[in-house]
Amino acid sequence: MFVEGTSCTSTIDGFTNRTMDVTGAATLDVVCWNSCYACDVATGCTDPGALNYDDTAIADDGSCSYTVTLRLDMSNATISEAGVHVAGAFQAWDPGSTPMSTPGLDLYEYTLQLSNGSYQFIYINGNTWDGQESVPADCGADNGLGGFNREITVAGANMTLDVVCFGSCSACAGCTDPLSAEFSPFAGEDDGSCATPLVFGCTYPDADNYNAAASSEDGSCIFSGASDCPTDIDGDGSTAVGDLLVILGAFGQTCE
Repeated sequence: MFVEGTSCTSTIDGFTNRTMDVTGAATLDVVCWNSCYACDVATGCTDPGALNYDDTAIADDGSCSYTVTLRLDMSNATISEAGVHVAGAFQAWDPGSTPMSTPGLDLYEYTLQLSNGSYQFIYINGNTWDGQESVPADCGADNGLGGFNREITVAGANMTLDVVCFGSCSACAGCTDPLSAEFSPFAGEDDGSCATPLVFGCTYPDADNYNAAASSEDGSCIFSGASDCPTDIDGDGSTAVGDLLVILGAFGQTCE
């Protein structure tokens, strides 16, 4: 079975077959089964930037794969207890087998390894088709069922997709003011939700200049008696034999 994008093939309606241009009588070169080249030619991925680069390959066989990171903002939806999933042509359209992970802020991500070609996919709030998003026609590809899927095209490079809102072609609306507590780094248009200005200051209660009103640490905290030398154990202003004896005496102890 050929991979889409292999040099001697063409792909029509999802089917990849050999292709040739006929301009007159011709005898085709002998090729190996499922290959564009003779059996004695070393084939593989010849792109040094690909995940599976093969420095012994002479001819590229279309197998090069690249990372594709999908990114989804779920701030406009109530997230299912089953989590957020992605389904697509790259995983047999299973709605529950590919969970997306979240680093926080309602952002969900999933990184794929894909060869060159176009792939349709869709995001799912949950792990069944009941939770699939409705993809707008403006950014959708016809799914053949009267609706639309999302689509990505891999073309010889790693990709990180722009963050989009669930069921939308663009980023979610939100607070775009970085000096507001409600700020969202993934927001597109400002929706007027910025309401709480950040207060910068020292947020560590043990510091001399602790500011109870501060909501964002600014690195200004001052601690009495603190030494610039972390190895000045006895606080006499220098790292000396006495400090070394204390350190060696504690060597091997388990810290709780």
